[in-house]
Amino acid sequence: MALRVSFAVVISSIIQTRNVAYDPSVAHAKKWIFLPDWYYLGGLSYCAIMVVFSMAYNVGGTIREVCQGFSGVGVALLYNYGLFAFIEVERFDDKVDDPYKNYFRINKAFNSSGYWINVPNLYTTLPWIVVFTVVVMVLPFQTNTRKYALGTNAYFTLTIINPANPLSSGQLKR
Repeated sequence: MALRVSFAVVISSIIQTRNVAYDPSVAHAKKWIFLPDWYYLGGLSYCAIMVVFSMAYNVGGTIREVCQGFSGVGVALLYNYGLFAFIEVERFDDKVDDPYKNYFRINKAFNSSGYWINVPNLYTTLPWIVVFTVVVMVLPFQTNTRKYALGTNAYFTLTIINPANPLSSGQLKR
């Protein structure tokens, strides 16, 4: 089993290889060697962790774990797709009188650089994160499916409402 986990970690690391010619100042530069140029969101470390969590003592168990993981991710993906079809995420508009009116800046962070939070987006989506969590915990899902559903839902929702521009780290989404 340790050999299979090691192999999965190596494969995941190869997929996450950064393109040497990547230039963050170019809008649509290819960031990863093995992924298309339109892929910019990241989350590959999360995928590597999912690969490690999907290992079991035999091939059948691994297939079961992978299917449960796909089910959890699929439930979260469909939920977020439906949620954000009805909730419009507010974006930064520098043409209004007070463009930072709905934004709150947090200056103390783990990486020592501050970041912005869009307060209305957070207050709009937070109850729906809680609803999803309660529903997933109440429904008769396997533990592994629950882990993937809850973790992926938090990742999807918080990535979508994050006001930072993923293509330009110092700017907000417009």
